[in-house]
Amino acid sequence: MSLLKHSSALAVAGVVEYAAQLLLPVVLVRHLSVEEFGEYRLVWLVASTALAIFPFFMPRTLFYFFPRIPADGRPRLIGNTVLFLLFAGLLAGFGLWAAADAMSGALSALVSAHITVPVFVALWVMASLFDTVAVADGRAILQAQAMIFLSLVRTVALVVVAVSVGDLASLLLVMCVFAAVKFALAIGYGAWVPPRRGIRLDWNLMRQQVTYAASFAVGDALFLLRGQADQWVVASLFPAEVFALISIGAVVMGLANLVKQPMRNAILPPLGHLLASGDTHKATELIARGNAAMIMLLLPFLAWLFVCAPDLVSLVYTETYRDAAPLMQLYIVGLVASVAGGGYLLAAFDAGRVAVVISTVNLFLSIVLSFAGAQLFGLHGAVAGSIASLIIGEYWALMVIARKLGCSVWRLCEVNLAVRAYVATACSAA
Repeated sequence: MSLLKHSSALAVAGVVEYAAQLLLPVVLVRHLSVEEFGEYRLVWLVASTALAIFPFFMPRTLFYFFPRIPADGRPRLIGNTVLFLLFAGLLAGFGLWAAADAMSGALSALVSAHITVPVFVALWVMASLFDTVAVADGRAILQAQAMIFLSLVRTVALVVVAVSVGDLASLLLVMCVFAAVKFALAIGYGAWVPPRRGIRLDWNLMRQQVTYAASFAVGDALFLLRGQADQWVVASLFPAEVFALISIGAVVMGLANLVKQPMRNAILPPLGHLLASGDTHKATELIARGNAAMIMLLLPFLAWLFVCAPDLVSLVYTETYRDAAPLMQLYIVGLVASVAGGGYLLAAFDAGRVAVVISTVNLFLSIVLSFAGAQLFGLHGAVAGSIASLIIGEYWALMVIARKLGCSVWRLCEVNLAVRAYVATACSAA
């Protein structure tokens, strides 16, 4: 199947999932108190942070190993990953529960009041396999269909509970059930999807996976934590009601990933084959085409979203949360400036050490700049610090990839097309 069909299928699934996520707040802000809605968002921040650390990049090792091992190695790869994530999830959930008393006031009270929070975090880490296993195996259509179905089921279940009960504890219980189903489906894929060889364990292959994943796990965790640093700064300095504002503003980061992530997931398998065969010329062309597609798809939409942010926030989240609109616009500025990034490509080039260096520097910058910005300018300063580190990291990684391919950064960015697209976008926004 072509790159376009793969990425289109995943993009459609991503759009459906995002539309479902967009519908949920419309209901939740009308049936939960401001404090409960802030706590609901805080649960997702904790889950996202656990997802950045505990899976240890193991689900994404499938992209690297599936093209490089014989077909009979597939059950062993999946089995190893399932076992690893099972223990990683248990460690994440127990660690959160044990450390609750040492956390900030809002988070400590949340975990102490709801045992389902650490349970959900544990299951969510385990369920991370579901998001990559089928597409890494070359079945993007199946992955897209499953994503759409589960998104709709989750949304309907949460909406029904919010309207009928209107209680955070009930929502958390539904989220736990949903995460457990995702993990079960990922295991079922490995056991029953053709060639139906079940799942097995291979300790030697496990060692290879962990060795490959180690540097990327550190780099990926640091990169993802950098993206969350401003929210953690706000969560530690402000009450849950204020945290709700920055969590709403950051929604656009997930929206951009609707285009970026499917395209990136579709690029990585063929890019891995090209690099394995030593064809750097075609690899350069593939990366450039991917960046060109993201520029053309993202820029016009981001411009429209920037202009309409105040009205959209009021419409979706009610006037109570209108102050989140300027924060959303700041995030959009960062996205526009980093459309053609290279951080996701480092894994395909086995550049784990470089990824660690880049992510470490950027996490430090993000924390320092966000904390200083929050002290000086409040929520707006925290966001500005975060987007500054985002831009630096993406272009630093792109320079590393260009050097490995022996080409210029401008070639990877499709600079001629990019300049025309940015000018047209700025004019339309004005």
